[in-house]
Amino acid sequence: MLYEFKKGNSAAEVTRNIGTVYGMNFLNDKKCQQWFAKFPSGDLSDRRYVERPKSFDEDAIKDAVGANPKLTSKELDQQFNTTHTTIISCLHEFGKILKL
Repeated sequence: MLYEFKKGNSAAEVTRNIGTVYGMNFLNDKKCQQWFAKFPSGDLSDRRYVERPKSFDEDAIKDAVGANPKLTSKELDQQFNTTHTTIISCLHEFGKILKL
């Protein structure tokens, strides 16, 4: 879309061009116009959600794992009163992986 925008094509033309390649239901005029409105400002992010503030301390989790590396993810989620998925994400960020 950015390429077509820089060529000076309209959103309707771009929708048709992309539709001929990927199928007519791939992109609609309204979505293309929304993207065209973002291009001049340089904001090319597609924010579909607002990130919630973290309600826990990642450093505390890291310290707990450092103090006792044998803690299970279930024990950590109970200790920090958060979800199991959150603990797993934190562990992955710290470079911890599942080992059998």
